Order: sequence, then structure tokens, then C-alpha cells
Amino acid sequence: MRSTALFIALICGICTAYAQSDKGLPVVYMHRGDTITIGCPGSFTLASDRLESTMAESLNIDQLISQMIPELMVVLPSDAARKHLEMEQSIWLKQRAQQCRKESRSAGRESRDVRLWGCHKWAGTCRLEQLLVRYDELVPEKE
Repeated sequence: MRSTALFIALICGICTAYAQSDKGLPVVYMHRGDTITIGCPGSFTLASDRLESTMAESLNIDQLISQMIPELMVVLPSDAARKHLEMEQSIWLKQRAQQCRKESRSAGRESRDVRLWGCHKWAGTCRLEQLLVRYDELVPEKE
């Protein structure tokens, strides 16, 4: 059984720094009565200005998210819930891209790409944590 602790440990093993949001606040989008959150509260700082490492860490987190979605689909109670998760993930990806482009524009030209990928990493980490909480709520831990 996968648990939140296992995934968090995996994330910590591949991520050396959290990314930065201009405001450190989540952005909430409404879509047909549903709320879709990009990011999570907290002040995140970018510990490295190396584009390659920030990009790699962001892509690793995205890979974990793409592996978590099918795991969550298996435990969802209905086809409607699975379809809803697919729609939610699609919107989340689109809104994250828009939000991160917006946030990266506030940086100077030389650090714009680092800010973009840092924002992707920050939002991806938060999304993965949200998905893990949902998974743990649906699958009670065996004793």
C-alpha cells in the first residue's frame, strides 16, 4: 500500500529545493462549481538558480503526478469520479502553465526560465501532496 509518507520521502529524495511563488499563495480557479488550486500556502524560496536542476526536479514531480493519477483512478468509487479527476487534471495543467508564465514575467530576463520552472515545481509539489491526501482518504491503511 502506498502511503503519503512513502511519496513524501521519495519527493524529498529527488528535490533539493522548493520553488518560489511571487506571493507564496495558492491560486484558486473555479470551473463549473469545482475549485482547482494551483500551489499551496507558504513561503517557498528558490535555493538554487540553476535552470537544469530546477527543470529536472519539476519534470520528476510531474512524472510522479502522472503515475499517481492512475493509482487514484483505481480507488475512485465511480466512472463519474474518474472522469472528473481526468477533467480536473487537464484544467490544472493548463492553469498551472498560465499562472507560472504570469509569475515568470515578473522576473528579469536572465532569471525568467528559472522562475518559470521553479513555479512549475512548487505547484507540482503541492498538487502531488493533494493527490496523496485524496488517495489516503480513499484507501484506509491496513493494520
